[in-house]
Amino acid sequence: MATHTGKDGLVTVGGSTVAELMSFSIEETASTIPDHTLGSAAASFRAGRTSFSGSIECNWEDDDSSGQGALTIGASVALIFLPQGNASGDISMAGTALITGSS
Repeated sequence: MATHTGKDGLVTVGGSTVAELMSFSIEETASTIPDHTLGSAAASFRAGRTSFSGSIECNWEDDDSSGQGALTIGASVALIFLPQGNASGDISMAGTALITGSS
């Protein structure tokens, strides 16, 4: 099993790599839907809709117009999170994100 130190990770926005990336985090969740009846001895649930949220921490790079510059409040962007790097076979997590905040 390979060991990853975290130094190879990257994030892309619409195909452009976000410059000066320091860290990122992702949380994936699924809502639950009750499927038990009144006579059930215990509650039971089914998986509902899934969603994800996350954050990106980077040093500001004013020349990164297609990476950091695309992450404006209210923008809907295609993100790819690559915790191992961008080599063939590396794990990736992708989705469309609505940018809701910046600090």
